[in-house]
Amino acid sequence: MGAAAQDFPTLTTAWEPWPPYQYLNADNRLTGLDVELLEAVAASAGYRMKFRKLPWERHMEHLKRGSVQVAAGISYTAKRAKFLFYSRPYRLETVRLYVRRGETGAMQLTSLADLIESPFVIGVQASYYYGPLYESLKGKARFLEHIEEIEAGDANFRKLILKRIDGVLSDTYVAAATLRSLGDTQKVEIHPMTIYSDRIYFVFSKKSVDPKIVEAFNRAIEKETLAGTLQEIIDKWLK
Repeated sequence: MGAAAQDFPTLTTAWEPWPPYQYLNADNRLTGLDVELLEAVAASAGYRMKFRKLPWERHMEHLKRGSVQVAAGISYTAKRAKFLFYSRPYRLETVRLYVRRGETGAMQLTSLADLIESPFVIGVQASYYYGPLYESLKGKARFLEHIEEIEAGDANFRKLILKRIDGVLSDTYVAAATLRSLGDTQKVEIHPMTIYSDRIYFVFSKKSVDPKIVEAFNRAIEKETLAGTLQEIIDKWLK
């Protein structure tokens, strides 16, 4: 980081391991798609990022209190918008259903609602957003009978491969990175049912962030998108 960037005012964000978006590399350095995108946009807006390691739910609590100012990789919900400012979108996210290779045909599902009348159990990660249909279904006890939650990590894909669950809901790029790290890319396939696809945002605490900072980030997103900077970073991580 150059001397000029070091003089930028600092904003605090948080992270937890979530390859390929944010994780420690072999040199114990924080890296990842969203880390690079956030740092690039922040620098373009005239800010420097400070990263704290926090679990997802605590990150949200700190944003509500204002003790952390920024988060990356966030989809829009009306509930979050009560305590967060949203930037303009900076990338897309798609969630799919992953099953064991060769078993797609046995899972005659056209919607998540079909799980209720099925024998299948699906793994998810706690507190992550899987789209509006999932949000509405998780209030139904019969649907939750078919859901197993983990806090973080690769446990869902391990359980899938070991036949302890029947499928995993996952962001496509997280799934690809996880399966590569497990060495099991050939044991899993994507079910044709699309679960959710949406735009992804940076968010800012309404308790501690001036709206002018959000405006500066929005201008930076537009500038770096037009310059091709953001797509270059995305292509590097998501190829």
